[in-house]
Amino acid sequence: MSSYTNKISLLAGLMLVESICMPVYASAVNDENGEAFQDMDSLNRLGQEAIKRQDYAEAENYFRRARKEAERNGSRDFIKEMDARRAAMYINSNEPSRAEIILAPYLGKGMDMYMLSDYLMALRFNNKPEEAMAVFERYVTDWSSMPVYGLQNAGDIYLRQKRYEKARDIYLHILTREKAEDVPFVQLGYAYALVRLGHDKEAVSAYGKMANVNQRLNNVIAGDGDAFLSEGRVGFARRLYGLLGATESEREEYQLRYALALVNVGKDYDNDALNFRRDELLGDRNFYHEAEGILRRLEKSSNPDIAHDAEVGRYANRLHKGLLADSRRGLKKLLEADAGDAAALAVKSEYERNPQHELKTFYRESLDDDNNRERSAGASYESYWGNNFYVSREVSRFWLRDGKTKAVYWQSASGLRRQFDWGSVYGELTRYSGTGKKYGFRAELEYEFNDLTKLSLEVGRRMHRHAAAVAEGVSENYRSMRLSHILTPRLTVEGSYEWARLSDDNKFRSYSADVEYLLQVRHNFRDKLRAEYSKEKYAEDRAYDSPWRRDDYSVGFARKWDFPKIQTSWELTTGLGWSRDNNEKTSFAPGMRLEYTKGFADNQSLVVGLTLVRYFNKEESDDERKHRKSGYALDISYNWGW
Repeated sequence: MSSYTNKISLLAGLMLVESICMPVYASAVNDENGEAFQDMDSLNRLGQEAIKRQDYAEAENYFRRARKEAERNGSRDFIKEMDARRAAMYINSNEPSRAEIILAPYLGKGMDMYMLSDYLMALRFNNKPEEAMAVFERYVTDWSSMPVYGLQNAGDIYLRQKRYEKARDIYLHILTREKAEDVPFVQLGYAYALVRLGHDKEAVSAYGKMANVNQRLNNVIAGDGDAFLSEGRVGFARRLYGLLGATESEREEYQLRYALALVNVGKDYDNDALNFRRDELLGDRNFYHEAEGILRRLEKSSNPDIAHDAEVGRYANRLHKGLLADSRRGLKKLLEADAGDAAALAVKSEYERNPQHELKTFYRESLDDDNNRERSAGASYESYWGNNFYVSREVSRFWLRDGKTKAVYWQSASGLRRQFDWGSVYGELTRYSGTGKKYGFRAELEYEFNDLTKLSLEVGRRMHRHAAAVAEGVSENYRSMRLSHILTPRLTVEGSYEWARLSDDNKFRSYSADVEYLLQVRHNFRDKLRAEYSKEKYAEDRAYDSPWRRDDYSVGFARKWDFPKIQTSWELTTGLGWSRDNNEKTSFAPGMRLEYTKGFADNQSLVVGLTLVRYFNKEESDDERKHRKSGYALDISYNWGW
């Protein structure tokens, strides 16, 4: 999108040990044994000159000849030097397996620390990090005896293995021997390890020592900021970007890059594992409001390139928010001024690929412990209408049963939603067929205080969805509010309250609170903890109340597996629940839910979910309601987007 935009780069991936280019031994062995040793010295010198020309085949030829001369003369030190030079050469020429073979015979106690350092490097580059660290931990007992580049290599491997305490300790040891400016990637590795260990304040200070030293190091710091952003750690990413830029112009450049990273946090990395990790760490979170504030300010920059890229970034940000009209108008204006505007064309291409219509068909069925059976089937459709308006239509049929009482009816709803940058407004008209009431409505206001907190308010009239209530034609005028807040990148809380007056003068109240905590995302799976509480209560006991008061508690663990090559995911949730009806004793209800999602071409997907619950300690009530010992819920949906 921009000349200032860079791809996300994880720090550990950028920590190439520059020291491998240095010769392990500085000069040839001096000996007094005549012409043979002069030939060895000449061949050694020719080999080194070939390395400088990057002619590794010729260098190998000279070193082999020099080694043969040394073997004939019994010069073991010279042989050792030749092997060290050959190994370093093969590491530099991206042939670490050859270096590993050359150095392996020297492995053991008392091994030269330079050769051991190169051996560890060969193992690392040969994709054998576990073996490398086993060798390091066995043979290196005194870190001060090892050269810095060898220790740095060990620290880098620990960092990749997520053994952050070990990495931090090694980097800190190096920094007691060297100045930070002489080993910048050690300093950055130390800072990265501190972040992973939860020492954010110290980490920012450590990053700050390398900020604005040169462009390359700034790009690494910015890359780390982007990586933390993809994990939802926007606060820490903001602090890293705040370090960058020695002048006002440079600060604007890095603020632009930060804002564009916020806008494009959901982009495709061309890596299924990274995409899955990012998606699960972020959940439904976006950074629209923070990005909008930065880009709006940068649009006024005196630098025309920054002002232009900020404007394009705003249109991309609004596109992701669903403000399609704003994005379309802005892009049209830019392309009329410059038809070859590459940044605007990229966002326009994304606009054209963005689905603007969605069709969903569904079937749901459930049976609970109080013998309430419900089935529904139908289809819903939503389409972009223009000027940030979306129209929707849903038609569904319900079958309800409570013991001997049955109710069957049709419900059709037509809705209109207007998207704003602060949230949305939605209105809906509902028509019923087969009930005592013919019409209902719903109005909803959704307001986003910021990127973390959202409030929803809703009012309306609808059928009170219980078999006996529908059979008697009982409707309800209801009001509800729901507040959700992201406390930390891993912890989300949500609470809701609903109150309603029924057409038979009864009243209904319900409360709920949900907490969700992300435990980990590793490889192709994600783990979460969930806790929920809800309470429902009627003011008066009526025939349709089943029961008239109910309390539910549950805690659960959810694991999701992702298989991107076959566009499939599975999620298993196991939980322990407790519930209480009226004045009965509390019952115990363990359960599980399995959800299967299959993706298809052209924005199509199938979702199938099955929930099974077992009820224990359920006593019979005074009104002779028969309780079940098990319950279930089944839901199936198929979605099209275009």
